[in-house]
Amino acid sequence: MGLIFEVVARETGGYEAVCLTEYIRTGGADLHELHANINNEVDACFTGRMRPRASEIHLMFTRD
Repeated sequence: MGLIFEVVARETGGYEAVCLTEYIRTGGADLHELHANINNEVDACFTGRMRPRASEIHLMFTRD
């Protein structure tokens, strides 16, 4: 089972990521923070069930 996140650069700076396959939404000031926040949110969402492997988490960057 994979996760697909749509990532948009905010006009005010930073990034917002919305998962298209689970109810997960997060953001970050830079790509490093975004990555950490996505991992934290995925861990929280999959408490008690098998978490997707890193290779099953995909980021799709779009322009606003």
